[in-house]
Amino acid sequence: GDLIQLTGYVVNSWVGAITVIIGIAVLFNGLNRLKVVLDVDGEKGVGLLRTSLVIALVGGVIDIIPFFGGFIAPTFYLMAFIVQILGYVRLRKSDSIGDVGKSGVPMMYASVVFAFLAVLFGILPIVGSTIGGLCSLAAMLCLVSAWLRIQEGILGKLA
Repeated sequence: GDLIQLTGYVVNSWVGAITVIIGIAVLFNGLNRLKVVLDVDGEKGVGLLRTSLVIALVGGVIDIIPFFGGFIAPTFYLMAFIVQILGYVRLRKSDSIGDVGKSGVPMMYASVVFAFLAVLFGILPIVGSTIGGLCSLAAMLCLVSAWLRIQEGILGKLA
């Protein structure tokens, strides 16, 4: 989720905002499917992640508005980051993802930190886009690895 929200900052155009909206819809659908195999703590964690996506979606829609959107949307993205972290905390308490899945949650925290750093470095002139891009890449790698661990943990529990 955080990388989808970050896309609006990286691309910084209406194309980026549309990408955010499409990405949020795809992730929302995936979280709905994941929720079915989780226990109560997992469901609550996924519920918070879904809430963060709705907040990010509102930010993405506002981001499309010229001039005005660029000032308001970051507030929604920041709120979405906070709710997303709370969702990760709750997801880590889920027994449905097993120990392997729980080991992936700290990587999700790291992805949020890297995504936030990418936004911060992205505003720096000259070197900001390079450093921000590297932070975005690190965030993506952490997030993919984390979700793969969660998937492995769920499949291990189901077997």
